[in-house]
Parts: sequence; C-alpha cells; structure tokens
Amino acid sequence: MHWLRIWSVITGALLLAACGGTLPPATISIWVDSDGFSPARVEAPAGKPLSIVVRNLDAQEHQWAIQTLPMVVQGKADPMAGHNMAGMSDAGMGSTPPQLHIVAPVGEQAELTFTPAQRGEYPFLCILPGHSEQGVLVVE
Repeated sequence: MHWLRIWSVITGALLLAACGGTLPPATISIWVDSDGFSPARVEAPAGKPLSIVVRNLDAQEHQWAIQTLPMVVQGKADPMAGHNMAGMSDAGMGSTPPQLHIVAPVGEQAELTFTPAQRGEYPFLCILPGHSEQGVLVVE
C-alpha cells in the first residue's frame, strides 16, 4: 500500500508538470486609419508574451513603431517583407531604426510577438513621412 501511495504522488506530479506548458501570448488588436490608432492607449503586463496585431482600415499603408522597449522577441510573422526603411528618419524616430516595427499594408493586418521586459510607458507611432498617428503602450 505504501508503494501505491508513492507511485500515485509521483504520477500526479509528472502529470502536473506535463500540463505546465507555455501560455499563449495575450493579443492586443489595434486598428489604424487616417484618424489614428484605436485604441491609442494599450496596456500589457511585463514579463508575459504579447502579440500586437495592427489592422489597417485605410486606403494607404500605415506602420506601428516603438523606438526603444526592453523586451524579448518571440517571433514575427514577416511584418516587413519587402519593406525599405530608407527615408524614415524624419518621421519622429531620429536616425536609429525603431526597435519594434510593424508594416500594415492597405486593408491587411500584421502581427508581432514579443515579451515586454520592463514596466513603463512606450510611445508608438506611424513613422511614415507626413503621418501623425500615435499612441502609448503601457507595460505594468
């Protein structure tokens, strides 16, 4: 009987460990058009995987960029395929390319998954010349 109890405890512990896989990332959807980002303020916890999905509802390309954010990159679904960053330095980010950058083509969406590592407020904006869409990612 004693061995049965030990075997049950070990089996239960192994089953619990097997169920402890990684959690899927939280998803924040942001819509963008010529009026701006909606919502313009989004919140996420530090240290938890996060997917940002930018949906472009406009008749022109938009981008979502954060200059600097302490993070761990999980993966990205090719949000910049065929995209040229030339000429973006005058769009509010300075001469350094943004650390996080999503290109949302006309009528489409793009996604980026990462883990914000540090609490704080991180401004995001569309870095296309002449665009003024902006918002803030609050990491708590």
